[in-house]
Amino acid sequence: MRRRVILGLFAYFLLAGITGRVFAEDKPVDCAKCCKNLIKALQADPAISQETKEALSKFAQSVVQEQKRTSSVTLGVSDEMLSEKIGEWFMDKSRIKTADDLFGTKDKKGIFERLNIYGDIRMRYQMDSHKDRVTQRYGWQEARCDRSTFSTRFRLGFKYEVNPNMWVGARVTTGPHDDTNSGEACWGNNWSKWDSNLDQAYIQYSPFNTNSLKIGEHEAKLDMFLGKFQHKWLFLAGPMFWSSAVQPEGLAAGFKLYPDNCKFLDMVQLNLAGYAITEESNNDDASAMVAQLRLEKSLEYHGKWDFKVAGAFYDFNDPESFNNGSSIWNSRGSDSFSNGLKDAPGGTGSPTPQEFISDFELLHFYFQTTYTGIELFDKVRPVSLLFEHVTNTNAREDQAYGHGRAGRGYNILLYLGKLKKQGDWKVGYGYFNFERDSLFTLVSDTAFPWQTNFEGHWIDTYYRLFDNTTLHTLFCFGEQKTDDSMYEGARSDRTNFRLRVELLVNF
Repeated sequence: MRRRVILGLFAYFLLAGITGRVFAEDKPVDCAKCCKNLIKALQADPAISQETKEALSKFAQSVVQEQKRTSSVTLGVSDEMLSEKIGEWFMDKSRIKTADDLFGTKDKKGIFERLNIYGDIRMRYQMDSHKDRVTQRYGWQEARCDRSTFSTRFRLGFKYEVNPNMWVGARVTTGPHDDTNSGEACWGNNWSKWDSNLDQAYIQYSPFNTNSLKIGEHEAKLDMFLGKFQHKWLFLAGPMFWSSAVQPEGLAAGFKLYPDNCKFLDMVQLNLAGYAITEESNNDDASAMVAQLRLEKSLEYHGKWDFKVAGAFYDFNDPESFNNGSSIWNSRGSDSFSNGLKDAPGGTGSPTPQEFISDFELLHFYFQTTYTGIELFDKVRPVSLLFEHVTNTNAREDQAYGHGRAGRGYNILLYLGKLKKQGDWKVGYGYFNFERDSLFTLVSDTAFPWQTNFEGHWIDTYYRLFDNTTLHTLFCFGEQKTDDSMYEGARSDRTNFRLRVELLVNF
């Protein structure tokens, strides 16, 4: 509104000055002077873009030049001539299309206003209690003793606004470079230095960030990421299905549509991604293709309800190539305690299995609802329910051990509370049931002693000690669904307990 008032005043002063009706202290004022004064005021207004200021300045100068051409004393341009000139300038559709084009906001941010530096440091104590004896599928035996460990994770990153529609970012983290699922630096290695590596480096482009794309009456936006970035910035995925520590490499895009006056949907989002896993000189490369359709809706009914539903397909292409073994088999969890491997002869010193039993083409379903309306301890606290189901459409039967196909899994999580400021808390319970090839352990989480092929529970608590400091505890227990031991007498239920206590400081 203020911008339109400025525009009206500008036209008015030009009209009044040209017809000799502009007065200051009852004396006529030259139009050129009026124009110059008004242009100075417009140039000082940060809400008007530089392009618009230049256009207004040129327009005023053309009027002044017309004044000088027709009269050296007074502005001798007729009202009709002036009206024609103003009409030509403002009705030129090639120059001005919308009010936003005319009065767009000029981004005048400095380098430090564009730069956002962030990070966190986490101290973790972890205790594992094993109540079994393990005979691995390769024939040797090992005792799994109870173990306590301390570790630290440090992350430091930045995000820089190149322009209102483009950003670049990067982040470094502790942890070994070849451990995809963890950024932990463990204590107790003779005080040696900790490794740190780059785990994010990306370009984000959102072409309709400042001005939404219009599709009929509906608004739309597009977000694109190129490089190494966080998968969950676009895709909905639970804590076990895709670990937040895993940063894929490739290209991802998310198209958002906001339906106008739709009773059933607030947002429809289509996400597509292509990730490189391994690049091989002599064999086919391993890659992943992902597509997800995401729906969101919020409504009021005795409180606020938020719903998120998503269906996705993950195709991990050609991860079974023999030469890929050096990079995939040795990833955390991709061994006999998780995804099934074939060509696994018994006996000490036997060669390492060469291929996964199954291909990994995963159908993933995600449903989450959050209700904010329960008052507990004099405060309204949200309750969140998450259900997740996954099916490996290309799971294959394990001929060696007769387990049959093992490609289905699901989890249910229930949380109460939220973390926003000092004194806030959140508690949760989770139940997990994943068959061996229902998750791909290159990307699944490490909260449990296994990354798939288990049934388990967890109890999760958070307490905000200070505004940027959180105490987190996680207690989980479970057992493997199938045992890969070659001898029936050596099998056990493999019940395990794990306790984590973490202190997290964000900055």
